[in-house]
Amino acid sequence: MMGVSTIQVAPRPGAGAVRPTSPDEREQIVQVAIEASVFTAREVATVAEMLGAYYDDPEASGYHFLSYREGGRVLGFACWGPRDLAMHAFDLYWIAARPDAQRRGIGRLLMEAVEAQAGARGGGWMWVETSDTPTYVGARALYERRGYRRLALLPNFYRSGDGLAIYVKWIESSGRVVARSGRAKRSNGRAKRSGGRAKRSREAVARSGRAKRSREAVARSGRVARSLGPGGRR
Repeated sequence: MMGVSTIQVAPRPGAGAVRPTSPDEREQIVQVAIEASVFTAREVATVAEMLGAYYDDPEASGYHFLSYREGGRVLGFACWGPRDLAMHAFDLYWIAARPDAQRRGIGRLLMEAVEAQAGARGGGWMWVETSDTPTYVGARALYERRGYRRLALLPNFYRSGDGLAIYVKWIESSGRVVARSGRAKRSNGRAKRSGGRAKRSREAVARSGRAKRSREAVARSGRVARSLGPGGRR
């Protein structure tokens, strides 16, 4: 059964709302990834796999999806989760929006919601991996506008001429902490990371590459850049 998140972002006047992804949005989430036009078939399949794990149990899988929806239509989504074996760190795995929803700040709203949920879990470092190519200059500018700082730059990381840029931001605790159930257990010594997350994390995240996913959904994927607006993916 899918767990229900306690953090929601209220709708803006005349706009839609960001909320935890619901079971009836499965096909639309995958379609958003496809329409972004920058995800490979394998990457889209990874989004679907992680979405399935989220529906089964977001706490056990460690994957949390949020959707931006107007009426009955999902225009964008984000996926984030607590980082393995770290009590104060989170990964932003995916963020994307439909091409026809660009220039509307949907990426910013999704990032605000992700940060709000991380804050409700005690806060910590939000970790984002992206490409250093010109295609992602807008994405990098967006992170910087939101207070992310570039921690490292590894040239030619993904391929020749395509390096890895790592961005981080400290998210303050909201003071209303939501238990990090399965995660606390994993970190505290039952770090067998039994079943769910361990396997899915290594198969969906490692097999595809956590770096790959972050940078694909968040970076390398011009999808976000193209989807969310000129020069900036979110």
